Amino acid sequence: TPDGMRSVAGLGGGGGGVENVRGGTGGGSIQVVCNAFDSTGTISTKGNNGQANNACGGGGGGLVFICCTALISQGTIITTGGVGSVYGVKRGANGGNGLIIVKEIGL
Repeated sequence: TPDGMRSVAGLGGGGGGVENVRGGTGGGSIQVVCNAFDSTGTISTKGNNGQANNACGGGGGGLVFICCTALISQGTIITTGGVGSVYGVKRGANGGNGLIIVKEIGL
C-alpha cells in the first residue's frame, strides 16, 4: 500500500441538511494507484445541490486521490460542492469544494 493511501480510503464529501430535511449528498471518492498516469480528459466529483424549497445545504465536493510512479497529464481534476437551496429569505450554505491529492512516488 503506497504511503498515505489508507488515510484517504473511503473518504467522500459530506452532505448538507437542515432540521429533518436532507440536503445535497456529498461527492464520491475516486482513487487511482498506478504506474504511469496519463490523462487528457477530466476527472471530477461533485456534491449534489440542496433539496429545492427547503433552505438545505449543498453536499461537499468529494475526493480525488492519485498515486503513481510517473505523472504524464494534461487533463483536468475538479471537485465541486453543491449549491444550497433557497426557501423564502433563507438560503442553505453551498457545500465546500473537495480535496485533490496527487502523489508521485519513486520506485
